[in-house]
Amino acid sequence: MAYLIMLSLGVFSVVWWPWLPSFGVGVALFISLLSACAFFRRRRLLLLVFLGAGMLWGVFCGHQLLDKTLPEKYNGTEFLISGQVVSLVDRNSVRSRFSFVPETIQVLGDPDQQLVPGKLLLSWYAAKALHPGQRWQLVVRLRRPRGFVNPGAFDYQSWLLQQGYKATGYVRSPELAKQLPETKLFSTGNLASIAAQLRARIQQAIEQSELSPRGRAVLLALSIGDKRQLARWWQDLARLGIVHLLVISGLHIGFIALFGAALGSGLARLVILFSSLLSFLISSLISSLLSSTFNHFELKLPSPALHWLAPVSGLLAAAAYSLLAGFSLPTQRALIAVAVVVIAKLCFRRIQPFVCLVWALTLIALLQPLSVLSAGFWLSFTAVAILIAWFSPWQSTDSWWPKKRTVSAQLALLVIMSVPLLFFYWATVLAGAVG
Repeated sequence: MAYLIMLSLGVFSVVWWPWLPSFGVGVALFISLLSACAFFRRRRLLLLVFLGAGMLWGVFCGHQLLDKTLPEKYNGTEFLISGQVVSLVDRNSVRSRFSFVPETIQVLGDPDQQLVPGKLLLSWYAAKALHPGQRWQLVVRLRRPRGFVNPGAFDYQSWLLQQGYKATGYVRSPELAKQLPETKLFSTGNLASIAAQLRARIQQAIEQSELSPRGRAVLLALSIGDKRQLARWWQDLARLGIVHLLVISGLHIGFIALFGAALGSGLARLVILFSSLLSFLISSLISSLLSSTFNHFELKLPSPALHWLAPVSGLLAAAAYSLLAGFSLPTQRALIAVAVVVIAKLCFRRIQPFVCLVWALTLIALLQPLSVLSAGFWLSFTAVAILIAWFSPWQSTDSWWPKKRTVSAQLALLVIMSVPLLFFYWATVLAGAVG
């Protein structure tokens, strides 16, 4: 586990480097560490090798991320793009805001200058009725992901990069916008918007229901992860300390995974029961037909191996709910943790909670190096680590000890989790005072 922790630390450390070295320099340093480890053959050097491997992967991901963003020379340039709306449309009286996956990006007036397509965050002022799945040809002005760099404030640029946006922009010359015919159902571009289309239908059904405004807002937040209608009650929810209950994250993904696993386990039991019943009926029928020859005939059908059905069902349920919730970063982290547990179950391995936590940390580091910049990352891993440590198998002669430990765990979370919360709070306060 120490090697995985060092690998994760190496990946996450690159995020705070003041500058990003070239990938060639990273490879040279890693080869030097590997050579030193092979020559001296010491375990401590092997830990440094894993740390260096993590740094090398972080440098590689950093260059990949920079290569996918809009080149500096095209910052503020107008483009002619065609592609598809792949998210819910955030509408107000002034503009519509949406994610757009382009199929082609070319500099306006110069068809020879083509850019590699990447997800865009666009605003359309006085837009027409937009819906997920629609294909458009638009004239847009694009800029590189950017944001304010005030300490303690929301890092908008980091959020854009974590979400995978190549650039941001707005629609120019709305009169030149043209809606394109829809593609085939299972084409690459349309598959990316199927989840968004389903979310839009659920959103429309909830908004047209006879629930109260607060009820609709809560149902939208818990079903498709749409928190916009909770804005008027957000401060009240924050004062009550229940915001995390209305933001889809590991808690909700875990419950859905358990529910899916329970359904899969029930289905497996039904299949086994049906197989046993079918064997009995066939044996009885053959025995009655051949009673003169055989006193008793018993047919045993092979028992289906369905040990995989429960964990796979849980993983599929968690993945479906994550997609329905917009596949946000917290849901991705929770889905990775669920996948670690499912893989262990499929491999018949009894995995310890701490080992599961370390593997989840490592996979998140490899797949989402920028997730370490979000407060949710620190809070979620801190909470899980506290619970694992608190519920470790201690010995006690007190018969009430399990119940006492369950109640005291809430107090432990309240006290220990206040440390990172106070850190983020005072960082924001100090940043406001300096500003």
